[in-house]
Amino acid sequence: MSPFNIDLKGDLTPIIARTDTILKPISEGFAGIFAYVFQKPIEYNIVSEIALEQLAKETRDKYNKISNNNITFENIKILGKILEDSIYQLDIKEFRRYYSSLASATLDKTQEVKPSYSSLIREMSINDVNLLDYFFKYNILFEFQITSNNYLFDDPNLYRWFWNKQYFKISKVTDNFFYRDYNAKEKMQSRYTINQDYFEDSVESEVIFLLSKGIIREDPSENWHEYIPSIEKYVLDSDQQVTIFKNRNKYDIPKVIFDVKHKVYSLTSLGEELKKILIDDITTSDENDH
Repeated sequence: MSPFNIDLKGDLTPIIARTDTILKPISEGFAGIFAYVFQKPIEYNIVSEIALEQLAKETRDKYNKISNNNITFENIKILGKILEDSIYQLDIKEFRRYYSSLASATLDKTQEVKPSYSSLIREMSINDVNLLDYFFKYNILFEFQITSNNYLFDDPNLYRWFWNKQYFKISKVTDNFFYRDYNAKEKMQSRYTINQDYFEDSVESEVIFLLSKGIIREDPSENWHEYIPSIEKYVLDSDQQVTIFKNRNKYDIPKVIFDVKHKVYSLTSLGEELKKILIDDITTSDENDH
């Protein structure tokens, strides 16, 4: 039993009573914090009864996976903040998954749950969560942007065509990556195929968010990743404006010269900390979205 107990006064609503029954096997204190935090949100329909009961069940199920030797109630005081941060997002199952993982991890002495973790999740949109789940599974995201030299004026800063950034995800995890052969560029360009080995996704705002929170970072160590030549070729070959300029190059002088800049992103140490706590047999929807 937990040494942390809350004596709730007054009648519990039926749904709070049900979650109390679900969570009391963990400890009365743990169940009491749930009841204390959610009694008013349930009363004012801020949190749905179904969502709260599901959160309680998911938390209990994850708690049941913790080894008895690793159970601790020393960090239970963090639970109240986690639950308060969750209030406005519990109707979305992905957020329930995150918050139930945080809540159960407070009882696991092998996990370090910082108060800031739930604050980060509270600021996320569902699209941020989906991208973070992708990073948890694959830990690599490619950013490409076409650039060109000046084709109208002598001063290269006066006019350049502008291309938006494009983002690409890999479609599968494999342990059979080839070393990138810089002496066989054409061979490397044809090795991987769009919508089979990788696919494009519109995630710029989500990338900006995760970068701003220190969850992902630009990873120069992946700049020679074997997928890069294939994606670079696809980016150039599939762009309509590039095709127009290439056709003009047959007649125009000076010629337009293209370049493709790229960055590769991966998890930071903070991202890895979150992964250790939040990952729970994640199956991302990305693989079925293209």
